[in-house]
Amino acid sequence: MASFLDLQLMVGFTDKTALTIFAPVDEVIKAFLGDLREYSSMFLKHAVPCKIMWGDLVNFDDGVVLETYLEGFGITVSTSGDNLMLNDQASVNFPDMYHNDWLVIHGLQSILKEPESEYSFLDDGDEF
Repeated sequence: MASFLDLQLMVGFTDKTALTIFAPVDEVIKAFLGDLREYSSMFLKHAVPCKIMWGDLVNFDDGVVLETYLEGFGITVSTSGDNLMLNDQASVNFPDMYHNDWLVIHGLQSILKEPESEYSFLDDGDEF
């Protein structure tokens, strides 16, 4: 995952734009090795144009949709028991896995797919 993120960040995010990445575990990424056409699309689905720390993320109302860098693709935030779910399918298992002044990475157990329903996007381009 680190190599994949490094490649993606070097290509389009060199100006230290505030960014949140929901990164699937290495085992999931391995299934996509060799399919270069999917790399950019997969990365853009998992990247949000603002920095959202775990403490803020868990306080969002169920149904809030985070706009991603992939046009038309959003990440719906909800809770299921003690788990924070994204698009009703991927739980955040490694919150605040990495962070600095412009980037935070949360680890997921799976790749994000289209959400079940649509809501209004949350997009203010700022840090929370």
